Amino acid sequence: MPMDQATDGQVSDKSLVAKQQSQKNSLVIDGFIRKIDTTRYTAAGEPVIKFILEHASQSNDVSRREVNCQIGVQLIGKPLCRSFEGFALDDLISVKGFLTRNSYREELSWVIIEALAIKTP
Repeated sequence: MPMDQATDGQVSDKSLVAKQQSQKNSLVIDGFIRKIDTTRYTAAGEPVIKFILEHASQSNDVSRREVNCQIGVQLIGKPLCRSFEGFALDDLISVKGFLTRNSYREELSWVIIEALAIKTP
């Protein structure tokens, strides 16, 4: 039996942690700004802006499937929030960031993008 498998066929915690640490979590996606929430502030006084990004593209595989989705994007910090001030609803933007949960306080959550940079594509 492999060392990273428990006797019941489950992957051990040690193996799972090693696999998680080796995975990358980064993305760049283009889309249109569809909804902008009111700016809120963290306990430390940092601004937080959330908005919905609508993306449409075609997959690169043989099927050439259409991909249409909306995903939440979160900006944290003065420099990033300031750079967003020049954008408005329906603007096409490019977001560079990583996937995260929308909330760490609630058991039920969904995936959003935490932006590290935004720009016009």
